[in-house]
Amino acid sequence: IVKDSEDIYNLKNPTLFIFAENDAVIPLENVSLLTQKLKEHCKVEYQIKTFSGQTHGFVHRKREDCSPADKPYIDEARRNLIEWLN
Repeated sequence: IVKDSEDIYNLKNPTLFIFAENDAVIPLENVSLLTQKLKEHCKVEYQIKTFSGQTHGFVHRKREDCSPADKPYIDEARRNLIEWLN
């Protein structure tokens, strides 16, 4: 997600980013850097959402792997994706 090259921040298409607060793969520091760099370089529409208390892949978990407390976050992220695509 966050590389050393500045040109990757100049997105060619509108992009929705969905991140998890407790993500071991993409830490919040990387999300902050991405946000900063997109503000500086990006000319197309983008949106960055970070979901509290969630871990990597929370939107795509199998039903049996979801806790009831995660369901509102999963539902919201899925709604955000559908709204973005519409």
